[in-house]
Amino acid sequence: MARRFSNVRTWTGSVRIVGALATSLVVAFPLLTPPFARAQDPAEKLPSGESILDKYVEVTGGAAAYRKLTNRKLTGTMNIPSQGLTMKLTSYGASANKSYTLIESEAFGQIEFGTDGKVAWQIHPVMGGPRIMEDAERDGAMREATFNADLEWRSIYAKVECVGMENVGETPCYKVQITPNGENAKPETAWYAKDTSLLVKRDSIAESPMGEIPTSLLFDDYKKVDGVLFSHRQTVTQMGSEINFTTDSLAHNVEIPADRFDLPEGVKQLLAEAEKAKSGGPKDADKKPDDTEKHEKPDDPK
Repeated sequence: MARRFSNVRTWTGSVRIVGALATSLVVAFPLLTPPFARAQDPAEKLPSGESILDKYVEVTGGAAAYRKLTNRKLTGTMNIPSQGLTMKLTSYGASANKSYTLIESEAFGQIEFGTDGKVAWQIHPVMGGPRIMEDAERDGAMREATFNADLEWRSIYAKVECVGMENVGETPCYKVQITPNGENAKPETAWYAKDTSLLVKRDSIAESPMGEIPTSLLFDDYKKVDGVLFSHRQTVTQMGSEINFTTDSLAHNVEIPADRFDLPEGVKQLLAEAEKAKSGGPKDADKKPDDTEKHEKPDDPK
């Protein structure tokens, strides 16, 4: 899984969550070909990367509107046109890097993944059941689970730099190179429309059991929900595969079940097994009696 749900992170808090879901699916269903951006020579002085990301927060609703949002529930539909597959999605996100996403399909059952603030996990029937994400994959999942990540971008990115202008389709965009925090983090590239300042496209490297997978996301159909603009239609391209996502409903500050972000039992079992293996303690059969057991004195005769 990749990472990683904006106000385009409509799912668990990061736009890359869409790519994360696509990574799970593309393993089983290879598809089409990706769209390409058309280069355009810059004709004016470029704005700073920082000002572009700050402007995005402003045009999508402003910092005050973001701060009113405390959690998120989203339902949506994913489809792979070339395979005739349609999947239903339900996703929750909250502060402290907590997230949960469920995908349901008649073709392969259920896919689940989430974070409880410390552990990032996945349950995928096609990929062998419960799995705990580690290293760069875990780091990416935690970044993706950052609630209101667009507002809090300074806490998750080490560097942002506007490197030029390019057209995405017919839309002139500022091209921004993004370096996330973390030793193992891979750089990302984002394109923001020059006229609207909205995010149009984002490229990243998805970490998965298959290794690194280039991931491209296109964003469209922005609508205001609870005072903030969100992209309601996204197209993900990975390994020549195309998956479409449409938001069906989006709500904030909702009642979420108290155990929604708890680790599933299968994940808890994996953690317990890993902890037991890490401790490396002697097995019961290998234990030796202590001196008291070996040299216990008989009771004094009365």
